[in-house]
Amino acid sequence: LDEEEYDSPDYAWEVGMSASIADNDIGVYNYHIAGKRNLLGAVIERTIEDIDFSFNIDYWTLDDDVTELSGSDSSIGATFYMCPNLGSISIPVRLEYINQDTSEIYIESSSAKGIYALTVSPTYHFFENAYLRAESAYIKADGGFADEEGNTRDSRIDFAVEMGFIF
Repeated sequence: LDEEEYDSPDYAWEVGMSASIADNDIGVYNYHIAGKRNLLGAVIERTIEDIDFSFNIDYWTLDDDVTELSGSDSSIGATFYMCPNLGSISIPVRLEYINQDTSEIYIESSSAKGIYALTVSPTYHFFENAYLRAESAYIKADGGFADEEGNTRDSRIDFAVEMGFIF
């Protein structure tokens, strides 16, 4: 699905709106990849003391020509995000749940109907616009992964290190 989706669209577009209401930042958005899939989402964010919070919900639908590749044409996901900020160190924590049914929108496995993830990403901002981040994620998805021998697995742990510069 990924190669067909991202290598061939004739066009893509995104539109969104945001507002601030009672110290909450709210956004809604729609993203469309021509003839492939659509995303409708909403997010609400708030900072209390030195902790950022957000809740995000996404609803994906596949267009008709892609639906033929899977048994379902939609998926819904939700994420809760919390990030304590301690001076030059922040510790983002993200909890996610995705119900993809048999759509394979998030993970290319029709067995992985419900997907859970926990991600922790400690970040050190060594300059105002430069950072170093370590990220670890535990992902649970029934039959969603395969090991080196091709055996089906229900979970995996990912690690990554990132260094970035903010313009």
